[in-house]
Amino acid sequence: MVRFLQNQMVQEIDELDPNTSILDYLREHLRLCGTKDGCASGDCGACTVVIGELAQKEICYKAINACILPVATLQGKQLITVEDMRQGDALHPVQQAIVEQHASQCGFCTPGFVMSMFALQKNKSQPEREDIIDALGGNLCRCTGYRPLVDAALNMSHKGVDDQFSRYEQSTVASLEAINRSTDSVTLRGNGKQYFSPKNADELAQLLLQYPQARIMAGGTDLGLEITQELRDLEVIIYVGQVKELLIISESEGILEIGAAVSLTDCREALLGQYPNLRDLLERFGSLQIRNLATIGGNIANASPIGDMPPVLLGLGASLVLRCGEQRRTVLLEDFFVSYRVTALQPSEFIERILIPKARPGHEFRAYKISKRLSDDTSSTCGAFHLHIEKGIVGHASIAFSGLSETPRRAFHCEQALLHQPWNETTIESAMQALEQDFHPISDFRASSAYRMRVSKNLVKRLYLDIEGGDASLSLSQYPSQESHIVGRELNPVPLTGVIGLDLFHDSAGKHTSGEAVYTDDQLEHLNCLHAYVGLSQIARGQIRKLDLTAVRQAEGVREVLTLDDVPGHWDIGPVFPGDPVLAGREVEYWGQPIFAVAATSQRLARKAARLAQVEYEELEPCLSIKEALKQENFVRPPHVQDTGGVREAIANAPHCLTGELRIGGQDHFYLEGHVSLALPLEGNGMLVYT
Repeated sequence: MVRFLQNQMVQEIDELDPNTSILDYLREHLRLCGTKDGCASGDCGACTVVIGELAQKEICYKAINACILPVATLQGKQLITVEDMRQGDALHPVQQAIVEQHASQCGFCTPGFVMSMFALQKNKSQPEREDIIDALGGNLCRCTGYRPLVDAALNMSHKGVDDQFSRYEQSTVASLEAINRSTDSVTLRGNGKQYFSPKNADELAQLLLQYPQARIMAGGTDLGLEITQELRDLEVIIYVGQVKELLIISESEGILEIGAAVSLTDCREALLGQYPNLRDLLERFGSLQIRNLATIGGNIANASPIGDMPPVLLGLGASLVLRCGEQRRTVLLEDFFVSYRVTALQPSEFIERILIPKARPGHEFRAYKISKRLSDDTSSTCGAFHLHIEKGIVGHASIAFSGLSETPRRAFHCEQALLHQPWNETTIESAMQALEQDFHPISDFRASSAYRMRVSKNLVKRLYLDIEGGDASLSLSQYPSQESHIVGRELNPVPLTGVIGLDLFHDSAGKHTSGEAVYTDDQLEHLNCLHAYVGLSQIARGQIRKLDLTAVRQAEGVREVLTLDDVPGHWDIGPVFPGDPVLAGREVEYWGQPIFAVAATSQRLARKAARLAQVEYEELEPCLSIKEALKQENFVRPPHVQDTGGVREAIANAPHCLTGELRIGGQDHFYLEGHVSLALPLEGNGMLVYT
């Protein structure tokens, strides 16, 4: 049984599929739909909730992503959602601040912002601008813009922190103590799946011997994506978030020991105490919601080639204590990674502790992360550098990168180019070139091979400039200390009459901030309602030579499969100009173009079925850049030119003319509000559509 507090009410779960996320439990079982489903990958923050955990007779509040964490992990904790924030008929100060600063528009992302600001308020009553930006870094807004949201967070700090959660804190503490009084391990079963949450390392070791194929879950920030994105159903989950030995941070002679289940948030101060220059990297590790869950042990064990902590630990010469049953062994981290997503872990073996050498006098350490976004983004490349320079000569060099090969690993040729050489620009140039012998990076949607190599070389140069520049080095996570354009400033210094200048709030802002605004996906599902999902093209351009949907039609829960041939009448849905078929016919024109639709008894079953299609393409060369499109005269619409005032003549006769080319990198367009329609049949062949 799983027991936790949903606000102040005890929730008990006897039987449930352990793969069920907190988000799905809220929306589908408790019918609390204020928490939104935006990405199901922990990227957008629309699903942000706050958990309260016991800490020395007090409640420690943390914002987390509800979409990727199983509900069973709430055992012994308090769960707070946007619906819990109202104080009677009045909005919570955080909600009121968002209303007053006009910080909601479509409102879909607003509940997530409310919860992130609430957690910030509980942890820092007078936050600085940098604190606010860090707290909101894991929440994306597509339409309002971030300035009014930052203004709201600054404004709420003037309203105090006395609320119902403060007033009921001791009652909450007593309830959580009662739930946590039991020393029994937690189990949950449902739909043929099993979940275990051992309390100590001995229990964990025994469970892994009993279930060697079980999946170990700590923060769930990586494993959770297998459930939500890859649509896998994990048969046995063993949660290590309550194993006391794995939650310990300790120090011994020359070594900092961190338990494998300690979150990035909880080990931050210990790491910065030894290596202050880690601050930038730790602040850019995912988002605050991710850091509140993600663990160093998990970041190592998943063996991701783009993990941020492995190059740091490789550069520092860290080791791992591995355990299987009663047996323990210690391995160097550089010997742990075998190949892509493969490690030296044996069946039933787990990481117990990470051993990190403490900082030594005279040694320099730097770590740099390159990504498209400053916060909440995956690295294109991440480098860590550990050097000892004495009398102008490099006596020790340990350098590691992630993002450049199938595993995070040391750059041995680069190290050798530095060792026993003068610390100068000539040596640095040699080390930069030596990286080409260490790595042969791939190209993917994050970065090209050439870019990865070029920027990684530049990080070596930056290392030199940083060390030589001392305190003048640039910190990428430093933000200008600006005052809000609203807080503490007269809004209307010039008296105005009538409605002009009145501060009118968004009509729906109160509903946005309280989670009461109802979106299409929040409506109650009608009896026998089917869920449609589309199968997408996996190439950018080509001809469909064969489309075999047999396996799709035979999949569990599938009731209907449609192609363009099944669509009667008008099938071009271009809203202004023609050329946008509802489903592709024989030709696909972009990656992700809908080819067929499948209707099933649940969205998850429809998504799983869509992946079973067998499609054969004749691939054609796609047009992937503006320059190519101009050269080929490949235009979406005929060009339109508006020319007035003799512009060309003026440029031709100008005394000075500057020419050049500016290329602007692509920016992911992250839709948040649900692209959902609900169609209800009516009498007389009518149809009522919510969209």
